[in-house]
Amino acid sequence: MTTMNKFHRAIRSTLAVAALAALVTTGLAPSAAAAASAAATDSSGAGVVQMGRMVAGEFVAMTEEEIRLATATLPTPPSAKESVTPQLIDWDQWYGCFSLNHSDDVFAEYNHYWDGVGHDVRLKCGEGSPDNPDSGWGYKHIRAKHEGQWQVQLNAARQAGWGSEAQGVESWDDLMAAAAGEAITWPEYKGGNSISQTSCGVTEVFFWNTQTGQTVYSFRARAGWSNTNDRLLTAFPQSAISC
Repeated sequence: MTTMNKFHRAIRSTLAVAALAALVTTGLAPSAAAAASAAATDSSGAGVVQMGRMVAGEFVAMTEEEIRLATATLPTPPSAKESVTPQLIDWDQWYGCFSLNHSDDVFAEYNHYWDGVGHDVRLKCGEGSPDNPDSGWGYKHIRAKHEGQWQVQLNAARQAGWGSEAQGVESWDDLMAAAAGEAITWPEYKGGNSISQTSCGVTEVFFWNTQTGQTVYSFRARAGWSNTNDRLLTAFPQSAISC
């Protein structure tokens, strides 16, 4: 079992399972995690806005470790080569994906559990291009077709007061990788297509003010993956509650 998998051991098939998963993910019961978050304020005394999930009616912030693992090896464009942060992959990895077309290079790993059956899902370099955004799969497809949608959500959450960098989210694909993990591991709705042998998950991502205890922004994230291999096929924001 990978380090990522240790953080993702259960889904919301029941409230009891979700509560147990919250214990694994955060090391705190949901109420304790919310209480700890409520103590966090910035220097002005205003509440800190955090990204997270609702478990049994309680807000549970995504840990920095969860987000770090989901975004640890995302590619950075050549133009940003001189300012690469520890969250992003190095130049050789970018070259491998976008110049050598190593479609199976892995950028993030997730676990999906449903009725006790586990399935590894991996965000890989994949295939796709801006010239044909409807084709392909993985990071290249998501970048070609859905980058703009993810950027809209990132901008909106920031405008609502979320200091994304404080949780390790610096760009649209950081948000995508973290939210995709939520939809895979913590789906509020799980669907699939028996003909194409694919599954999908939808969940709501919350941005919560630790001082007021109020949700300041939220959106639904959808992820689709193959049932016959470990490929994450796509991930994007949507308004619908199902897939």
